[in-house]
Amino acid sequence: MQSVAFDPNGTGRDDHIAFIGEYYQNSNYYVKLLIYDAINKVWSKSTESLGTSNWMSDNTKYYEAMNYFSITAGDYDGDGKDTVVVYAALGNKGNN
Repeated sequence: MQSVAFDPNGTGRDDHIAFIGEYYQNSNYYVKLLIYDAINKVWSKSTESLGTSNWMSDNTKYYEAMNYFSITAGDYDGDGKDTVVVYAALGNKGNN
C-alpha cells in the first residue's frame, strides 16, 4: 500500500489522504484507490477496483512490489487544488 496527503479543496491544508493498495476478494487480487477525509472523518464510498494484480501476488514478495504502486498529489493544473495521480502495474487484458 502507498499513500499521500493532499488538499482537494484548495484550503492550503492537506486534509485528505489517498491510499492505493491491493486487496483479496473472490479468489482475485484487486487494486483499489481509497480516500479518507480527515476533516469529516469519512472514507470514500467507491467500491470499484482499478483492475486485478493477480500476476504480482502470485510471483512477488511484498518488499519486491514496492514500485508496482505509486501515488502522488499536487496542483498540476494550477487551479489551487491538488489532484491525485496513481500508477498500478495491473494484469494484462486477459487477467482483468
